Amino acid sequence: MNPIAGPVWLAGLAALFFWRPLRLYRVLGWSYLVSYTVIFFQHGKNYYLAPVYPMLFAAGAVAIDSILGESPSRWTWLKPTIVNAVVISGIYQMPITIPVLSPDHFLAYAKVLPIKLPVNEYSHARAALPQWYSDQFGWKEIADQTAVAWNRISLAERPDCGIFAQDYGQAGAIDFFGRREGMPGAMSGDRTYWIWGPRGYSGHCMIVLDDRKEVLERYWNNVEYVGTSAPNEWALEQQIPVFICKGKKFDSWVGVWPHLKRWR
Repeated sequence: MNPIAGPVWLAGLAALFFWRPLRLYRVLGWSYLVSYTVIFFQHGKNYYLAPVYPMLFAAGAVAIDSILGESPSRWTWLKPTIVNAVVISGIYQMPITIPVLSPDHFLAYAKVLPIKLPVNEYSHARAALPQWYSDQFGWKEIADQTAVAWNRISLAERPDCGIFAQDYGQAGAIDFFGRREGMPGAMSGDRTYWIWGPRGYSGHCMIVLDDRKEVLERYWNNVEYVGTSAPNEWALEQQIPVFICKGKKFDSWVGVWPHLKRWR
């Protein structure tokens, strides 16, 4: 998505509403407008709408091809010009959204862009790379430190020892990288992980990521600091502390989980 490619998908949106050959597909035009409106008023991130544009590009390509096909021969040069403009501009800006460059080369590339890329989505600088790039680093280190804690849990305790992560990124790292270490799926109070609940764990034994000992001691009698994930210069989430918690103070998850978004 870039200004040079904009006329193609905008032509597609107009064609879906006003061009007779595409009138059967007008619902696609409405689906874009409705989706855009909902995401705009819900303050969604701009990339949430990305999957809707391929159909607009397709409609625009069909409409432009048909219109130019009926035009005088002197306009035939426009077809390859449009294609080349879209392809070249796409290649030029591809490293912004697709990690085809190493971090060092990406930073060098970003310096020569005519636009300044945002550091991240949260208006504070914690990493050299933009968030969508830095968020692809650091997860293996988090899972590795969690594995250290998991290996301290006895075989007898493991069936009832859950792993609690503070956000879906950490939980996803455990789910993805933890399989090879024999770790169970992660629990979390973040987003849809909260819906899945405590997964049947009693809470007597828990490995908890990214919290403070004094907070965890409100819920468990014994809280052991295991260590912190190894630093990664490119990661936004890094040096995450890991704890082993035993001897729960709460009776059951029933009174805890409905209010659990973050332990903090």
